[in-house]
Amino acid sequence: MVGAVLFLGGGLGGAADAVGANLIGMTSMRLRLSALALALLLSGCAGATPSASVPSLSPGAGTEDLPPLKVLSAPVVIPSTAVIDPLAAVQAPQNLTPAPAGSNVKLWITDPREPGKGLDGSGLFYWLANETPAFVPANSDGSFYSTWKPGTYTIDIVEPSNNTTDYVRRAYTVRVTNSGSTVDGVVANTKGISVVGPVQTERVPADIAARVNELTALADAPVSAFSPSSPCQLVDQVTPARGLGVDLSAGFPKVPLRIPSVGTIRALIIPVSFTDLTSERVPAELFKTTAEGVRDFYFSQSYGALTFDFSITPNWVEMPVSVQRYGSSQPDGWGWKVNDLLGDVLRLTADQITYGDYDVVYVLPPETVARTQFGNGPALPGIHRTTSGVFTSAAAGGWDMFYNNNGPGGNGISGGDWKWMAHETGHLFGLYDEDLEHKSQSLGEWGIMAASWSNYAIELGAWDRYLQGWLKEPQIACRQIASLSTAGETITLDPLVGVSTGLKSIMIPLSFSKMLVIESRKAMGFDVPLNSGILVYTVDMKVGQLGGGYVVVPRIGFSDREYFRDAPLRAGDSVTVGGVTIAVLSIGEGGDVVKISR
Repeated sequence: MVGAVLFLGGGLGGAADAVGANLIGMTSMRLRLSALALALLLSGCAGATPSASVPSLSPGAGTEDLPPLKVLSAPVVIPSTAVIDPLAAVQAPQNLTPAPAGSNVKLWITDPREPGKGLDGSGLFYWLANETPAFVPANSDGSFYSTWKPGTYTIDIVEPSNNTTDYVRRAYTVRVTNSGSTVDGVVANTKGISVVGPVQTERVPADIAARVNELTALADAPVSAFSPSSPCQLVDQVTPARGLGVDLSAGFPKVPLRIPSVGTIRALIIPVSFTDLTSERVPAELFKTTAEGVRDFYFSQSYGALTFDFSITPNWVEMPVSVQRYGSSQPDGWGWKVNDLLGDVLRLTADQITYGDYDVVYVLPPETVARTQFGNGPALPGIHRTTSGVFTSAAAGGWDMFYNNNGPGGNGISGGDWKWMAHETGHLFGLYDEDLEHKSQSLGEWGIMAASWSNYAIELGAWDRYLQGWLKEPQIACRQIASLSTAGETITLDPLVGVSTGLKSIMIPLSFSKMLVIESRKAMGFDVPLNSGILVYTVDMKVGQLGGGYVVVPRIGFSDREYFRDAPLRAGDSVTVGGVTIAVLSIGEGGDVVKISR
């Protein structure tokens, strides 16, 4: 799940990283790969016979020398007297535009830079659960009146006149009855008017402002500036203009502000507690498997090209407020105020944490968090500007990271905490959710971006690895439909998982916007499929986030129509997609033999 992107707690749309080395200084990785294996990884080798090398990167193998979770030396302490909400003491003036008769929603939007002054040019989005947000402007003096049907609403107070440099949107929960309304955390005046407002951005040193400008310019590079080096590098058709509002893409180029695909990623975990939500666990012990699971997963997916170097505060960073300040107004947990939480954490800790030293920041709650407090934890790509530095990737944990487990009260998913974080980190690499609106599967349980709640096959597919640069051109059999014959071409595929020298995937553009992908999936690494075999799927560059653009092509006679667990083709199977026939000649432990024809 991708959350609203933040600019110190909400605001500027994030973006991401194709090459990324110019964004973040890369330090050397401590890898267990031999020089020969690494050379083979980087150069690739197309072969007509199965590779003799055995895939070596799997859970628990080849990770002994990777950085362990590091505990920061000094605790991070927020004073109990810290000002969380500067607007709490602001009163609405008496001479506002009068409320129309019958109004049951009465708000006054103040300027956070000049509390007590109305904010001209602002307004709000409002919606009930499962409804489409609607925008209504405020009056010029900041007053807002309306008559809404009873219910619990979420509202977003927007930045005035699209000024995202000085202001950040802020969410509130409004509870409406026929006679009036209340705003969670806000005390109304005698006229029933509640004071609300957006968030002001921090004034930062000139070097940080310059860094923001540099990143903004980088994010603005359009897709048209990318020159494909292969017919299989289909370009993004959803967001060709790019910019700070674009975070994800199924097509080339990778969004430029996302996490770099190579090197060492400096990651920080900030465990946060609240006056009414605490934990008895030591943070480093609670989140050790979370951090190391993500580290090991992406080390494997990148074939050793990338590793995460995690740090964590030694203590729970205690927020001097109730968890209800950020909680959800919906029973399913959606709509919690994650932007406000991240913004407050960054603002209140920037004097103790040098945020410019990190590439990714994860804010994680106690294991006792309830669904109605923080439901689902999102990825938060964006330009996060603080007084101690800038970073472009964050995520916040919720109830779902603890619910996904095979213990008491869980749903039977092993390693749900790290799988949740690996999925959200996938968004921070710029990858889509590969299902349809979180309601039905299109790719099935074939990749952590399609189903992080799976115990089955969660290895990233060949297309995602190609987009990240982890699969190199020599290991992809890129073919054009026009070059295929009726007699066919026989190609041997190495298993997708693990370092090897042979071909890893066959890719055939079916059009300028749709790619046919063929890959060998085995019960190896992080995959535990019901059946090993050849997985066939298509990726549509014209279908965006949660659109179901990744679609599996199952074998004839498959039975699992919900998760496609038995979708891979077996020896003797064949399917035809877009005029291309894929026939599986043999399935073997070291590689599979496929014939493609027209």
